[in-house]
Amino acid sequence: MAVGLDWASFERVLVDALVQAVRSTIAEHPDERFYAAALDRIYRETDGQISLPSLAMNSVEALAQLPAEEQTDVRWNAADWDHYDDEWLAEDLTRDWERS
Repeated sequence: MAVGLDWASFERVLVDALVQAVRSTIAEHPDERFYAAALDRIYRETDGQISLPSLAMNSVEALAQLPAEEQTDVRWNAADWDHYDDEWLAEDLTRDWERS
């Protein structure tokens, strides 16, 4: 008998961890005004493990440090943002949820 994924718990754990990661980043950088937080690298392999996405955040100040001609491309491209976190969820929880 296959055991199903507890989607309610999965969602609750991920949302709580994401909110905490965003709040922590904001608290660690009080001089920055963040304009976006996004999940990046969201995809699945048809023959492999589904990994959790990365959390990316960017601020007005980080964007302003770039040459003007690059700002438009970077503004909404999470992979190029200043704050990029692959480990926003504790390692043991990541391992357990990815395995599930």
